[in-house]
Amino acid sequence: MATGVARLGLCGYGRAGLFHFTSIRGNPRVTLSHVIEDESRLEMVRERLSKHNLDHVTVSCPKDFKEKVLSDPQLDALVIAAPTHTHEWYVLESLRAGKHVFCEKPVADSLEVIQSCYKQASRSNLLLFCGFNRRFDSGFYNAWRRLREGEIGRVYTIKTTSRDHPNPPIEYLLSSKGISHDSAIHDIDIICWMMGEEPVEVYAQGQAHNPRLEGIDVDVISIMLKFPSGAIGNIEVSRYSEAGYDQRLEIHGEKGDLFVTNPPRKPVTVAAQNGVTSSQYFHSFDSRYKDAYSSEMDHFIDCVLDPNSQLLVTGEEVVRACRVADAVARSLQSKKPEKL
Repeated sequence: MATGVARLGLCGYGRAGLFHFTSIRGNPRVTLSHVIEDESRLEMVRERLSKHNLDHVTVSCPKDFKEKVLSDPQLDALVIAAPTHTHEWYVLESLRAGKHVFCEKPVADSLEVIQSCYKQASRSNLLLFCGFNRRFDSGFYNAWRRLREGEIGRVYTIKTTSRDHPNPPIEYLLSSKGISHDSAIHDIDIICWMMGEEPVEVYAQGQAHNPRLEGIDVDVISIMLKFPSGAIGNIEVSRYSEAGYDQRLEIHGEKGDLFVTNPPRKPVTVAAQNGVTSSQYFHSFDSRYKDAYSSEMDHFIDCVLDPNSQLLVTGEEVVRACRVADAVARSLQSKKPEKL
């Protein structure tokens, strides 16, 4: 672990920004210097920061980003958790100003712009880290390591299940880039990371159960992926899960199987005459992956403080996931397999 203290700015103090704020505030190697939020929310941000004894943090709106934030010579990096349509602007302006960047997915709205962002980072010798947080979950990481060690041999099938809870607001769903990029891209990244290869063909089918999404997007999708090694992947994503936030992985190989199941909220199971009961699933992604978000932030800080550290999520891997998500979106429209 690298020593020292990194000075960060946080772009966005909404839902995504809040769990990154928690990771930043709990990290002894980080000083939060700036928060950037819409002008109408600045007083709310100042009040919340004050409750955490963070009155020293400079709070700015986006129009003052260059003048008040990027001009700070002590600032090392920006964490971008603002609305997705602003990511490209924040990323490129930060890199051009010589700041490292941790960006929630997506880095930008198109594959071409994402590639240009990583080229800018490379030219500037700066970090551009995309937040695929599930890689930093202990269960998924353990499965990846054991797969790499050959414990179950050749992979025959690999499957993820991702069911959202609570139901995302319809306003969010209508403004998102679609289920393939907004939600399934995490599963795409996990499966490609586990396999160490990119699929050669994908096929997707979906259904909009909410009538307001009809003709715009789907809220349940099943994706099949064919890999060069012969392995078959399957992704099931649903916007609905009454049981709670449901995230699972199953890998079937020649020597056995690997499973990542839902960790219990409380490690207690009761067995009695009326059956066996255990605790509920976690409420949502921020509680289910709380430790993963913390580990992800810690890794980014390691790379900021130690130039010899390597990012565990590379630009090539981010581009790969986006390329596959694009193919999934095309297949959903064409109702035919799409080759990559």
